[in-house]
Amino acid sequence: MSQKTLAGDRRRRKMITALWSLAITAVVVTLIYLERTAILYILCTVSIAVLLQTVDRTIVAISTSHRKGTMVYTMLLDSTSWLAKLTGETTVTVYANGNLHEIDKAVLAMSDAARFNGFLFKVNGSLVMFADVEADRPGHPIGPN
Repeated sequence: MSQKTLAGDRRRRKMITALWSLAITAVVVTLIYLERTAILYILCTVSIAVLLQTVDRTIVAISTSHRKGTMVYTMLLDSTSWLAKLTGETTVTVYANGNLHEIDKAVLAMSDAARFNGFLFKVNGSLVMFADVEADRPGHPIGPN
């Protein structure tokens, strides 16, 4: 590709980003003006909640759920981690269904360091993650070996 085409693509992407930002700003300002804070609250909550999170720490307990094929891992958070500082919680309960895609083929055991990717929620004062992917051990890039 020529430099001219690459510059045009960059300019187009910046324009699309600017238009999306302008549209979102207009929607938010309109909702505030119309005093539709309930709708604004729901939009903000959903937009934050759907972001995938990564949790990597030490496993302190492993069990199976009453549902077939669901593994439950309890992970101890480091007190200096962003998640512990933000929430004040010391553990995360990770629910991994039978569709868990294991990148690292090692069997997890208690006191192992592990990393999970999934949706993180605070339920009844406890951190709960619904994981799809067990990533490589902490310190390694996420991806196949």
